Amino acid sequence: MELHRIKEYQSYDRILFNRIYKETEPLRKKLSYQIDARRIGVDHNQIMSYFDDKFLLAYQKYVGKYTEPVLKGHILSALSNFKNRLCRYSYTQKMGIYRDAISMDFLNLENVPDQKLDDSLYITLVTEFFKEKLTQDAYLIFDIQTNPPLYITSKTSNIYNIPSKLICDFLGLESTQATIKYVNSLKNEIKGVKEMAIEHFAPMALVS
Repeated sequence: MELHRIKEYQSYDRILFNRIYKETEPLRKKLSYQIDARRIGVDHNQIMSYFDDKFLLAYQKYVGKYTEPVLKGHILSALSNFKNRLCRYSYTQKMGIYRDAISMDFLNLENVPDQKLDDSLYITLVTEFFKEKLTQDAYLIFDIQTNPPLYITSKTSNIYNIPSKLICDFLGLESTQATIKYVNSLKNEIKGVKEMAIEHFAPMALVS
């Protein structure tokens, strides 16, 4: 993703490079798990390679201009900003196959006897219903709730009630009281549309 921008090294301080690369490895790993690789159509190893490329690009840009602590600070900032950009990119893509992973019990219709509605059609209709009724920000949260990425599932087993703070962490937002309150309001918006959807789709599920 960033590889074409990296210049070939003629000579460099190998000890400095290796030291900073090792020191920033935990952050690169942490940030890579905050990206849902399924949305971009790659695996986690490929996401890790994106962050390695970004590290190289930032290192080349700032090395020799600053002292080591400041250089490392610029690299850490570049990695975090790259994660936020990649996350936003992944959630603007039209990932039809990925969207098919919506749980069929999201609308609590699992107890409806003899459900006849075709699963793929049901998923498409539900998705379009929520997309039409929700605001853009609320739909983003809905997307995370119905298809929680690895970063979230690795930190909570209750995927039907993902903590707002965890959602903020995943999206790279500061977990301030105002931000968490806003995410909670989006959850309430989704809850209201969900109630509308249950009323709308329950009769359809019984059509023979």
